[in-house]
Amino acid sequence: MYARLLDREAVNDAIQNVALAALRQASPLLDASKIAPWLYRLAIRQVVLFRRKFGRQQTCWIDTRNEQIHPVHIK
Repeated sequence: MYARLLDREAVNDAIQNVALAALRQASPLLDASKIAPWLYRLAIRQVVLFRRKFGRQQTCWIDTRNEQIHPVHIK
């Protein structure tokens, strides 16, 4: 997931969402051999949802290390 999302917090959120979805959608009739592919599909769906939601947002870091700090006087 990290290779797709490139953000540890996003990966943690996605994993939590997969776990919640697995608990909500779990079926006692699900064949044991199909559990891994089913969880994989849930994980992929979470990655797609995250990228759809946050993919258009861009992060721009501003380097402020060399800026001087000026005091502000409040009346």
